[in-house]
Amino acid sequence: MNPTTRADQIAAQLRTEAKQWGTAITLQLRRLPQGNSFSAWVTAADGTRSIAATWSPTPDGHAVLAGAANVQDNHVGDVQVMQGNATLLTLPAHR
Repeated sequence: MNPTTRADQIAAQLRTEAKQWGTAITLQLRRLPQGNSFSAWVTAADGTRSIAATWSPTPDGHAVLAGAANVQDNHVGDVQVMQGNATLLTLPAHR
């Protein structure tokens, strides 16, 4: 699991797991803002993007979610957490 990453007040942990069909991701997020829904995007090393998860705001701003992308784990560059069209944070998939 990657260590906690902070952008503004958001705290996040990301875990990726290689699967035959691509990559499973697990995100633990705290202090997410209220407002629009969220999405998690996986960016491959070649720059292509694949949506891995979408979710609505929670009352306490915390979320634990599982998602998936059709990008092989060794080709994942990063995972972006977005709210609407705004990127809230970018998490490197491998350290």
